Amino acid sequence: MIKSSLTGAAAFIVAASLIPTPASAQKSKDTFRVAFLEATQNVDSYTDPKPESNFLSAALLDTLVEFDGLNNKFEPLLATSWKQIDDKTLEVKLKKSVKWTDGEEFDADDVVYTFNWVTDKKTKLRFKRNWNWIARTEKVDRYTVRIHAKRPTPFAVARLAEGSYILPQHVHAPLEKKIAFGSKPVGTGPYRATQVNRNTGIKMVKNPDYKHGTAGKAASNIGNVHVIPIPDRGAQIAQALAGNVDAIRALTFDEAEGLAKDPRYTFHLAQSLSYIYLYFDLANRSGIGVFKDKRVREAVAMAVNRDIVPTIRSGNKKLPRGNPQGLCWKLQNGCGYSVPLPEYNIAKAKKLLAEAGYAKGFDVKLTAFNSVKDFAEVISGQLRNIGIRATVNAVTFPAYRKQQRDNKIELMANAWSAGSMADVAGTMNFFFLPGPRDYLKKPGLHKLSRQINATMDDSKRRQLTKQLLDETTRERLIFPVSGLPLPLVLSSDATLRGGRIQPFGFYMTDVNWK
Repeated sequence: MIKSSLTGAAAFIVAASLIPTPASAQKSKDTFRVAFLEATQNVDSYTDPKPESNFLSAALLDTLVEFDGLNNKFEPLLATSWKQIDDKTLEVKLKKSVKWTDGEEFDADDVVYTFNWVTDKKTKLRFKRNWNWIARTEKVDRYTVRIHAKRPTPFAVARLAEGSYILPQHVHAPLEKKIAFGSKPVGTGPYRATQVNRNTGIKMVKNPDYKHGTAGKAASNIGNVHVIPIPDRGAQIAQALAGNVDAIRALTFDEAEGLAKDPRYTFHLAQSLSYIYLYFDLANRSGIGVFKDKRVREAVAMAVNRDIVPTIRSGNKKLPRGNPQGLCWKLQNGCGYSVPLPEYNIAKAKKLLAEAGYAKGFDVKLTAFNSVKDFAEVISGQLRNIGIRATVNAVTFPAYRKQQRDNKIELMANAWSAGSMADVAGTMNFFFLPGPRDYLKKPGLHKLSRQINATMDDSKRRQLTKQLLDETTRERLIFPVSGLPLPLVLSSDATLRGGRIQPFGFYMTDVNWK
């Protein structure tokens, strides 16, 4: 593990934890308080997509299908079953007697309305492409729908399970400005919103009509939830030490471990499908030239100690899913690979660099999003061990896009969500299609990725993915480095069920009182 000195906040935690403080009384009040760094007036992840709104949408709304990340299987949620009628038609049977939180009954009209709205040309959504595969949605009867795809779509069920929340037609359709739904939501989920206020937070109460939950999204025994905006990490820690908060995410490892020294709190390490990766400018768009030589790419890969990188956030804790061994996770539909990643070997890395004509190393700009700057700095330090002087260029998303358009990216260390669903389709689109993100310029890989995203038979898909990812690994084109740890601190009165695919670290239905 990387040893680092305590931050000011973490040192304060250690000192404060030695001072007796009043015990939290919130379990007795049946209220679980979650700290948000970002205040929000919108709990709808369609119109305001981010981890915080997805956390809230998941508590208030439901999808047709749920993915159980512990058992690695898809389960019916608002659906009872589904079947593939043909390569482009998915028929979904719906549960009966499910009620919206205003008392109206859920049925096929809500499903048809939702997917017609998200695919309507007039609907402007940041991630509208997630539903671009849908041609139309048809009502067969009150509790049966057919979703017609534009082309064979092997990832349809996975997409329905992730982020495809069903909306109430009778509430959402009349709204002139659809964003207004996020401030007064009506759902079928395990909780009902009683307050959505940017300043005082979001309050939710347990939905007594939530009887259709599955193992992957079972109802929690927590009756009330209060999401509190505290837009400063130090202030969040201070509120926790005062006994006013039951859950904090987005802490550093030192801060989380330090806060957990207080017996009222427990450290948890969550992990989604996201991972850190290294991406070389193989196509020489930036003009740096060095990465056209496979020996240089291999030297970089061998200089990175993949066991050390995640410890910047996980410390001595073991990642629940571990580090990725390829550009997909085996639990994802369509995932396949067999070629092992390069070994960590500084001596061999130096030898490869010398053979490529860079015995004295070279200078390179290592671009990363601000959110993963700490990972990039660890990687930069490891590259310097073989003479590669990597300067971290931490940027915002707009700045990254501009540098991408201007061909200024030489080497990239960033986080990828693995498509945010239990299928490889998103990864195929992200890395292996032509466009502004393409630093490989490999037409053969473009063709394979399209085949993978159009092949309905999962075993055949896995073989195609294996062919693509094995070549990617052999040629050292893209290098998956590390899983993405998500340190959490929760009240010791609560237990956490981890394992689901999402970026917030936990869902409210993952938490229960002891």
